[in-house]
Amino acid sequence: METENSEKYKIPLPYDIVDIHTHFFPHRMFKAVWRFFEEHSWRINYKDTPEALATRLRNFGVSHFTILNYLHKPGIRDSLAEWTRDFAERTPGAIPFGSLLAGEPGNLAAAAKWFTEWGFRGLKTQPLVSRKPINDPSLYPVYELMAGQEKWFIVHAGTAPYPNEFTDLKFLEYLLKDFPGLNTILAHMGGFDFDRALQMMEEFPNLHLDTTMIFVETYVFDAAYPLPIERLLPFEDRIHFGSDYPNIPYNYSEAINGILRAGFSESFMKKLFRENTAGILN
Repeated sequence: METENSEKYKIPLPYDIVDIHTHFFPHRMFKAVWRFFEEHSWRINYKDTPEALATRLRNFGVSHFTILNYLHKPGIRDSLAEWTRDFAERTPGAIPFGSLLAGEPGNLAAAAKWFTEWGFRGLKTQPLVSRKPINDPSLYPVYELMAGQEKWFIVHAGTAPYPNEFTDLKFLEYLLKDFPGLNTILAHMGGFDFDRALQMMEEFPNLHLDTTMIFVETYVFDAAYPLPIERLLPFEDRIHFGSDYPNIPYNYSEAINGILRAGFSESFMKKLFRENTAGILN
């Protein structure tokens, strides 16, 4: 395998990619995130300044990508959102998302400012970190605002790579029953709860999936959980490419090649790699 320093990969596709699942933090926070991952046997393949990481991603052939981050404690919401805004303004191709911690005062006002003044496209939540259920009632005014403004909610739920008591898909199901108009992207295709995720796709037309860490051959995402591609074909307009860059323990090229190996048609892959995400994020 190539090392992080030797990889000079260019996507083998006739179009640029839009990556819906990439993480960017201030450099100091990035270091803390990487230290946590590596203390838990999760090697980070790409470590650099946020600016250098964004440049490298564009050099891979990714024209647009999201700025996703998350909160692990109260009191840092506003400063992290300000950094996200500033980073997006100076970084070609960057699409900003915010993050909230359930129960923190001022969440609705903060989200309203992000959406109407700062151009944030939605919110990202990570229940593994926040340790709050997705359908926490304190966030319902925010979800109502998001549904009304057609913003996007990117959520990590399911049992991969490991669960806690807040990642069960039942919480997302409860939320979507209360807010069926909430545009939602379920990260990792709900892994490893693929069957349940696909059942929810049938029930909730505003639910989408991203491919983050699915189809890759790596020890951190067990390939013993195959996802037959024929089950995805009915949802060809609601599946998006995601990578989890830079917090991945393998080369970015594997995120691409895993999908190329799966056997999708050219038209399906063009939608997955670019058109679906370009469409919803304008």
